[in-house]
This record gives sequence, C-alpha cells and structure tokens, in this order.
Amino acid sequence: MKQDIDTALALLTEAFPQTFVLEKYRPHRPLKVGIAADIPARCPAVERRVLSAALSAYARRVMYLRALVAGAARVDLDGNPAGEVTAGDAEFAATKLAEILASHEAKRAAAVETKGAAQVAKPAAARAAAAAPPAVKVVTLKKRPLLRLPAFRQQRATRATDASAREIPPRP
Repeated sequence: MKQDIDTALALLTEAFPQTFVLEKYRPHRPLKVGIAADIPARCPAVERRVLSAALSAYARRVMYLRALVAGAARVDLDGNPAGEVTAGDAEFAATKLAEILASHEAKRAAAVETKGAAQVAKPAAARAAAAAPPAVKVVTLKKRPLLRLPAFRQQRATRATDASAREIPPRP
C-alpha cells in the first residue's frame, strides 16, 4: 500500500505541480477543501481508494501541517486561491503537529537512551578485551577481513557440531 501511495503522490505532483509537493521537507500549500472530488476528473490514473490514502498521508506531513495557519490561502488543482484556512483548521493542525513532534522526540530519546546503555556496556567490554590479547591478527583491506584461519576453523567446527545435532551432514 505504501508503494501505491508513493506512486499516487508522484502522479499528483506531476499532474499538478502548482498544488502538490513530492518532497516531505519542502514547503507545502494548504489544499482546497474537497479537492479529492476534483482529482478523478482531471487525473483518472489514480484509483479512488489509493487517492484517499495518498491525500490522507499528504495532509499528515509535518510541512503540510505547518502550512495550515489561520487565514492562509488554500489552493485548487491549478494553484489558484480557493478559500482560506479557518481558525479551527489551524488549531487542529497545531494539535496534530504537536503530537507528531512529541512522538518523534520520544523516539529520539529512546534511541539515545538505548545508545547510552550500549555505551555504558562498552567500557566493560573494552576492559575485558584489553585484559585478553587478541589470539588472531586480522589483516584488512578496505575494511574487509583477508585472513582469519583460526576463526574460520572455529566456525567450521561449530557448524559441524550444530549439523550433527540436527542430523544433517556438515558442509565440506
């Protein structure tokens, strides 16, 4: 469905460049109320069910919600003014925008917290690694291991024991 929505938005942007913006980070313009009824007549390539989902996704974009300011001009398919954003619409958009930004911030905080926990674990792992010198020297070229014979033998032995446990012959 996501691919259908992306395709529909690409078609709408191509057909109506004065109205729709494909890139999420670029400024958007508020759409005319009821614009979904105008699109099928001028762009029949977009299915009605996909159009509904595409317009819904478009209207939930952060840049679109930021464009919904009370008194801002709404645009029709040709980019001409077609009404204004009401105070109620602007208030709804501000509430939605606050929810979205709070959700993004919570995700960022969780990612930082997870990263912080991993960094706390790193010093302990680093101390353990420093205490035991590496048994195998890995020679690399462009960050790819070239030679790891002891590690390879160990992997092969592990595969053989796993395979015997599953009663599958080991790989040669």
